[in-house]
Amino acid sequence: MRMERRHEPEKRGRVRLKRGLTIGLVVVGVLVLLVALVVTDVIRIGTVTLHLDRETYRPHHTATMTFRNRSTSVVFHGYRFEVQRFEDGDWVRVPFGLGLVESIALILRPGQSFEQELSLRQGFVEPPEPGRYRVVKEFRIGAIHGTEHTLVAEFHIEG
Repeated sequence: MRMERRHEPEKRGRVRLKRGLTIGLVVVGVLVLLVALVVTDVIRIGTVTLHLDRETYRPHHTATMTFRNRSTSVVFHGYRFEVQRFEDGDWVRVPFGLGLVESIALILRPGQSFEQELSLRQGFVEPPEPGRYRVVKEFRIGAIHGTEHTLVAEFHIEG
């Protein structure tokens, strides 16, 4: 019996070591799986944002729109966007020309941002009325499992 007692602490130590290794391997496996899912865009972390440099403009101002990729995925977009005006409880598309090729594809990597200037004087086909407006921008997140998304940034035009 004395021999059994001497080996008991040693046996418990091996059991603890095996348990610790098993837990460690499970944790490492979960982390590797999580990294693989993020890298392949199955799981996305972070957001993509759109904002303007001001909340209120005059018809002769130039607005600066910033499109920022704060996610872990690649974002595909272009120069194209839409301007809408809030009328009678609904958003209505307003003719707004960019004066450039709208179908150019752009890539925004994680952490990058893209600025685009909008000349209100030149962009609106007709002089804009005072009121509530918004810019609507569509983009795609992720190269492998890419999905379409839309962001809006509101602003006002005063007379």
